[in-house]
Amino acid sequence: MFCPVCNGLQTLTANCDNCRAPLSDLGRMADLTGPYAPYEPLDILEQSESMAICNHMAFCLNCEQSINVSIMEWS
Repeated sequence: MFCPVCNGLQTLTANCDNCRAPLSDLGRMADLTGPYAPYEPLDILEQSESMAICNHMAFCLNCEQSINVSIMEWS
């Protein structure tokens, strides 16, 4: 299973819940936890709990709201 957005095969296309403006992708939620998080291996618990979903943080430039967007992973 892999995320099509993380792998550049698809762009994140979501709109803000508040103002309906397009959201900007800030990357995987797991990568935002620390400066070396993108380079650390995924832990076994994270892999087993979210086998089919990759959570991304998205940001609305219009109303400055951050939103969690779930991306379905491909097999």
